[in-house]
Amino acid sequence: MPSKHKANGQGALKAAEKAALRAAHGSVLLDRLQFMRMAGVTFGTKRDTYEVLGYLRELTVLDYYERYCRGGIAGRVVDALPKATWRSDVWIEENDNPDSLTTLETQWEELYDQFDLQTLFCRLDVLSQLSSYAVLLIGVPSTTQAGDLSSELPKGTPGKVLTLTPFLGGGGPGIGRDRSRTVNNLDGDVSIAEFETDPSNRRFGLPKMYQLKRNDIADPQFQRPVHWSRVIHVAEGTLDNEVYGQPALERVWNLLDDLDKITGG
Repeated sequence: MPSKHKANGQGALKAAEKAALRAAHGSVLLDRLQFMRMAGVTFGTKRDTYEVLGYLRELTVLDYYERYCRGGIAGRVVDALPKATWRSDVWIEENDNPDSLTTLETQWEELYDQFDLQTLFCRLDVLSQLSSYAVLLIGVPSTTQAGDLSSELPKGTPGKVLTLTPFLGGGGPGIGRDRSRTVNNLDGDVSIAEFETDPSNRRFGLPKMYQLKRNDIADPQFQRPVHWSRVIHVAEGTLDNEVYGQPALERVWNLLDDLDKITGG
């Protein structure tokens, strides 16, 4: 058995490691906030075009969602690619013989008809355009471990998939520059609660646990942790990581503001 002195030493070491991680994390967040505040600042900080022109520096999921719902052009910017992508049927072809369906092809057709996957995937795609990511929650029969959303989804879970539910994602602890803005946590229905930090794991740097928090339903059943294996993560326009994409309205936000000024005048 380890001595009390050695155990105390290990505890102090872990505490020091946690403090260092918190300090580093705080430093990263501070750097990102400072970077966002510098947007629009030109001529050696003598001119702030964002302040003069009334542009928002920090955009949230709620900002994107509300403009999408109310703005005709904004709606077109978001909808154009998903609706073009999912305008035709989606199928899996494992066998060249159209008169003989494989087990996989049969299961796909049943799932496709049950959930109208073409429409569902289009909805999920639109949600991913409104934030840095969206997720599709896979609901299965509540049998022992399979019903616990915080546990890994067992392989070969008996029974069919019960539900497929798209959720608007927003934010997380932060690994992807300003794509991981913590302000998005307030607006999205799902946020990333934890990343895989083990370098030897094949999912290193990817989400390990999500936090489901439906903002439109005040029910404890919609406030719970969800294991990564139970969701399909969708992010459009990823660059330096596979987690956070670029919202479709981010690049054109200032131009849409300008258009409102002109039409409003």
